[in-house]
Amino acid sequence: MMIPIDSTVWGILDCLYPVLRLAADYAIAIQDRIKPLPEKSEYGDNFYATALTDADLTIQTTIELALLAKFPQIRFFGEEYQNSYNTKYFRGLDLVQDELLVTLDPIDGTRAYLDKLNAFAIILTIIQGDHYEAVLIIKPRQRYYIIALKNQGAYYGDLSQDQLNFNCPLKLTPLQSRLVYLSFGLANLKEKFS
Repeated sequence: MMIPIDSTVWGILDCLYPVLRLAADYAIAIQDRIKPLPEKSEYGDNFYATALTDADLTIQTTIELALLAKFPQIRFFGEEYQNSYNTKYFRGLDLVQDELLVTLDPIDGTRAYLDKLNAFAIILTIIQGDHYEAVLIIKPRQRYYIIALKNQGAYYGDLSQDQLNFNCPLKLTPLQSRLVYLSFGLANLKEKFS
């Protein structure tokens, strides 16, 4: 089933999906041996945001390589842009109204990744102006992806598939709980939410 989306957006997704599948396999293959790199300092003492690994840098570099080869005029913002050798080769890393911006979180949940947990993802977003065109979330350990497309809904797919599949619409059920969970960083709001 082919979903009608912008040809450039489709081209980016079609180009990067095989690369992202490879990145997912790579992340799994080295997870048991991965060591943290020096923490990122620009996030202060945020326990989650400061983590950095070779996997973050390698996956970002691999995506940058594919984008620069096929879409050299694209804007790109990778979470690890400060450590990338490729940032300077992109048109920019900022959001400009009528241009596409591809963003990447190469290992979302780096702390979980370092702790050998399966709760990590690779997240790619294509943005134009003030809205997203596509969001692709790869769950390496669970072997699936979720893709959301502007005005088209969200779809679930199996990473064993060679191409993105839009045959399984994602259906969410409403939450049945009224509980609110706060992380350690929001503990000061506990009383307000009680």
